[in-house]
Amino acid sequence: MRNPSIALLIVCTSFVCGTSILADDQPTLHIGDPAPVLEIEHWIQDAEGVRKPTIEFKEGIVYVIEFWATNCPPCLAFMPELADIQNDYGTDSVRVISISDEPLAKVQEFLQNNKAADFSSKVSLTTDPDGSTKQQYMLAAGLFSIPATFIVGKTGLVEWFGSTLELKEPLRKIVDGDWDREAFAKHAATAQEIAFLIQRVGQLRRGPREDQLQALKLIEQMLADASAPDTPEYSGVRFMQLALLISTNQLETMYTLVESRLENAQHDPSMLLECASAIAMIPPSEQGSDRAKLVNLARRQIVDVAESPAAREQPELKFALYNRLAMLYSSSGKFDDAIAALEQAKQATQDKTSR
Repeated sequence: MRNPSIALLIVCTSFVCGTSILADDQPTLHIGDPAPVLEIEHWIQDAEGVRKPTIEFKEGIVYVIEFWATNCPPCLAFMPELADIQNDYGTDSVRVISISDEPLAKVQEFLQNNKAADFSSKVSLTTDPDGSTKQQYMLAAGLFSIPATFIVGKTGLVEWFGSTLELKEPLRKIVDGDWDREAFAKHAATAQEIAFLIQRVGQLRRGPREDQLQALKLIEQMLADASAPDTPEYSGVRFMQLALLISTNQLETMYTLVESRLENAQHDPSMLLECASAIAMIPPSEQGSDRAKLVNLARRQIVDVAESPAAREQPELKFALYNRLAMLYSSSGKFDDAIAALEQAKQATQDKTSR
């Protein structure tokens, strides 16, 4: 199964790529809650009337509610798979509804000029410019990146939410009646807590040093309270900790943490990726022998994991690893090596395509 932390690293970082999203301090939509009524302003495509606009959920049908945008490459790349899901399950079993929050004219222009429109015609494609549906689903649940998806089960309850890239397995189990909602609810509650912390930390990080130190304390407290802070679900929190240590000029502490994490990262690609990203962020003026030591350690670990049997079965993981290696080389001024690493990343995408 695809590592969820890897999926998180390749999706857009906001509802519309590059735009910050603010939300309340706590989630108001949880697993097992009744799904909010859909009050979407524009239903653009409905497969020539086969799928009429949905306001309330019909019992016995599973609904896939996906949030997307025209300027989000991962969203567009996943459109063919959404179309396949709709075709494979059929409208009597599953209904796919894709929701943007862009102006109607922008979405219509996209459909006229993009080949993805051929796939999007298989699902119910919509846009809700006032953002109310996004607010009731994404922000209420603490999801701040797209493509993101909610699955509403046969009784109208929220069964699952997360990255669209992780949709297929929970959807299959929900349709087949094999889904463990209670178990996922516990996982989702932790993910929501983390998401809201990262959002709060992101706000503080843009402030003066005093705010950044406050953000660092919030992260340290969460990691101290967590029962398993070294697991992939805390990857974003750990990365923010490293980034804040850099921005507050606590490099010695950052170096010690990264070295410790890298030594244990061979069995956790998310930790390896976050460490490599943090090392690449160190300013050129601070790139001394300690940084060089970390770069070499990260490079060896990345290559070992990228060429492992597990990575050969997960081309997206291999792509992410070599992409981070290219970042490390580029930030060190080794541009020829960076280009070579990017070629390896490109090869991973070709390997996936040829499967």
